[in-house]
Amino acid sequence: GPSSYAFLAAVRRLADRDPAFAPERCPVLSCDLTECELGEIEPGTAVGQLSTASYFESLASLENRIFKQRVAARFGTGRRVSSFFAGAYAAVKLCAEAITEANRDDPASVRGFLHARPRQTVLGPLAIDPRTNHAALPFHLGRINEQSGFDVIASHGAIVADPYLVGTLASQPVPHLRIVQ
Repeated sequence: GPSSYAFLAAVRRLADRDPAFAPERCPVLSCDLTECELGEIEPGTAVGQLSTASYFESLASLENRIFKQRVAARFGTGRRVSSFFAGAYAAVKLCAEAITEANRDDPASVRGFLHARPRQTVLGPLAIDPRTNHAALPFHLGRINEQSGFDVIASHGAIVADPYLVGTLASQPVPHLRIVQ
């Protein structure tokens, strides 16, 4: 929100005085800054800063192109799409597909179809873990560009969730972000 936008403006002013704080040397990494918010930040202020998400508008996939066409047809071409919007859309799509395949709407039947196989979504293929009922989501790292969008600079396929932080997935390899300068 506004406090993070003010923080990014302060970091930009600091970088203007001291190049050691420029985004290419000392980037700010956000875990929830989306395309929808970039218009709220003073132009040029956040260029070069980073954000992580399971979705960015700039992802190059057939599913994303179709998704953005549907959004534009429904809301107009100026509508920005965030990872939150795309995630909600994917969740409803998964639920509707499972209800249709189950031919009923009782939770046990729907869960059975959700757990049965990965399904193609705007986020890529999503699988629902039967132990946690959470989706394994992809990871993308985006850098804010001059056009108030994100350039995806790193990606990783779906990562199994450990939503309760109980470490039950400790035996599975966990990818780590490695920044190389």
